[in-house]
Amino acid sequence: MLSLPSLFSSLPRAARIVLLVALVAMIAAVPSSAKRGADDAQIAGRVIDVQSEKPVAGVDVAIYAENAAADAAPLARARTDADGAFEVRLGQLGPTDARSANLRFALQHPDYAPFDASAPVRLKERFDFTFRLLDSDQARVQADANRAADDRNRAISYYNEAVAAYEASDAAGARRALEAAAAADVSLPEPHRLLADLALSAGEIDAARAAIDRYRALAPDEPLGLGLAYRIVLADGADLATLAPIADALRAAPGGADHARVLAAQVYNDGARVSQEENGTELAAARFVAAAALDPKLGAAHAGLATLRYNVEDYEGALAALRPASALAADNLQGRRVHYLVLDALGRADEAEAAFAAYHAVDAARAIDLRMRQANEAFRFDEIDAVERYARGVLAHDADVADAHRLLGQLSLQRDPAASREHLTRFLALAPDHPEADTVRIMLESI
Repeated sequence: MLSLPSLFSSLPRAARIVLLVALVAMIAAVPSSAKRGADDAQIAGRVIDVQSEKPVAGVDVAIYAENAAADAAPLARARTDADGAFEVRLGQLGPTDARSANLRFALQHPDYAPFDASAPVRLKERFDFTFRLLDSDQARVQADANRAADDRNRAISYYNEAVAAYEASDAAGARRALEAAAAADVSLPEPHRLLADLALSAGEIDAARAAIDRYRALAPDEPLGLGLAYRIVLADGADLATLAPIADALRAAPGGADHARVLAAQVYNDGARVSQEENGTELAAARFVAAAALDPKLGAAHAGLATLRYNVEDYEGALAALRPASALAADNLQGRRVHYLVLDALGRADEAEAAFAAYHAVDAARAIDLRMRQANEAFRFDEIDAVERYARGVLAHDADVADAHRLLGQLSLQRDPAASREHLTRFLALAPDHPEADTVRIMLESI
């Protein structure tokens, strides 16, 4: 089952420049006897560019009661001077006689983004505010960043819905949520990879290829995506010419070599399974070739391909499959076994004997058993020379194999009685309770 972990649930929201009113100074109220209008709220403000920290002249400032209707007239208006400064006095803070209130400051300038902020103000006191404005280009960048953050958050939410749906065995629901995530944030690659995996599992190869192409456009060197692309084109029946560039890219990607080895083992195991099915030879061969392309050191893949070729008597094809060094490595017993069988079938006796010795060196019991089965098979078909060659080859590596002595004794019964007696006597000494022991005793009495 495909696992869809919540990879993005902890991703941070994109940073935003928060446009806050900075209360630079709040000076105690001027004593009421100081001058006319001493009961007023005195508001002094300065407007600067957020990037350059320089004053902004010509800013229209409108001050409203915080909860005023949209079409309400402002309590006061002002315009910043060359130093970016403005000052107003308010004898009333709104429609009531409240002594304090939150006021809304609306700032506008043709070269800057509109800006609104609220701050508390009280009568009989002076307030100094500093406002920082973003110019129009900066505002657009910030707005784009904010939209991107919103899109990413919505995509993450949909992605987590997909995880929950898949864990509930709702593949269709998972797919719908992943499609919504991909639409919400077109820069997020992960939904496309998971959509490709779901489509591949459903046998929808065209949809899988389209989804993995979208993923690779966003994350071209990511090993999971490359591995999935390999599986998809393999399922689509692609040949080695198509597979090889993806395999090369996977091995070259950061962390890709390990992923390639794991995937190669999976592809090989699939080939081994298919090879046991009726008419599965060619599909299994394609899997072994694909596994070797991912991991050229996977000797089992080379040996598996050689075995398939040997079974259909394509001996030269089998030898070609065994050319990589890993095919005949000491730990690749199947490779050494089929190497011997191929050379023996080709009648290349000296090379076959060397290959048998190499196989015997790493798996003596199975090597002897293989050659004895060859000898018995040849005996059944009266292939006398082959029987003698196989049996003597066995005794050259293990002089105590009873059945090899029995076969040689039977072969030489007429042409070399002395040799026959020697082999048959040795057979009885090694295997007195063998099922053929009584028959051998009768042979000895006739010599």
